[in-house]
Amino acid sequence: MKKTNINKTLSALDFALSQLVDEPQHADEFSAEDAYVEARKKNPKLTLSGVRQKLMRMEQNGALKKRTMRHNGTTINLYSKA
Repeated sequence: MKKTNINKTLSALDFALSQLVDEPQHADEFSAEDAYVEARKKNPKLTLSGVRQKLMRMEQNGALKKRTMRHNGTTINLYSKA
């Protein structure tokens, strides 16, 4: 194998790995479940569905930004202040 083929293979592998491995959760990010646990401390009547809807509206209004991440085999949304 020529050196240029090795470089192409490595860059393709690096690209593939960057698509497979998610960036870890940052300190300023939280999930809907995190928000739900904290919100229930102030209002025990809240539901996870209600918290998710509120976060979605806040993201649509530009107050929050959202990114997806794989966590324990599922995809979750992480939110942070916009």
